[in-house]
Amino acid sequence: MNEVLPVLVKSTLVLAVAGLLAAVLERAAAAVRHLVWLCAILIVLFLPAAAVFAPDWTPVKEVNVAAAGAPRIVVDVVAGAASPSPSLGNVITGIWLMGACLLAFRFLASHRKARMLAARSQAFLEGRRVRISGEVAVPLVCGVFRPVIVLPEAAREWPASRLRVVLAHEAMHIERRDLLWQALAQCACALYWFHPLVWRAASRLRIECEQACDDGVLAQGERASDYAGH
Repeated sequence: MNEVLPVLVKSTLVLAVAGLLAAVLERAAAAVRHLVWLCAILIVLFLPAAAVFAPDWTPVKEVNVAAAGAPRIVVDVVAGAASPSPSLGNVITGIWLMGACLLAFRFLASHRKARMLAARSQAFLEGRRVRISGEVAVPLVCGVFRPVIVLPEAAREWPASRLRVVLAHEAMHIERRDLLWQALAQCACALYWFHPLVWRAASRLRIECEQACDDGVLAQGERASDYAGH
């Protein structure tokens, strides 16, 4: 428990600073705010490892041996002592571990479901990693390391202009590696499942990545009014 409290304090400070910085950068590009939240999430993910593997430094205190007197040996014998009950620290650790495992299982199941959905989908637009599926209602990207774009069945009837901007938006997610960053955010949520600021950071990361992709599409020359209409 001695290592947990400093990690919680530091993670809270990091996320609070990220929130203030994102608010200050409200008028900046969404990609900048996304970077702020991403850095905060990466830092809070690194903090537990730093607490475990960082060298333990304790200042050396000089002791006057002569003044301390002769050493004493104290033997405490308790006959028939009962086995110690679980400490509060062990109980808290067990509760945290159960929550972390449940969330990790849910996230892994979600990624597996997306991977299976992509495998069941049909190839679309030859020569590109674009597929089509009747199981989705909106376009999405599946796969962290080998991402593919999956479109709904209605995309077969879309006009060329709509198909172009939708593919441009989803391709921006792949180019920016957004699925990897979201996976790391999910890891942070599993590790800090009890911390509301971590969930807030993951939510803001997701929102800012969508806005950053919108900005990227508009930067390619698409008219904002047409894009908003689609």
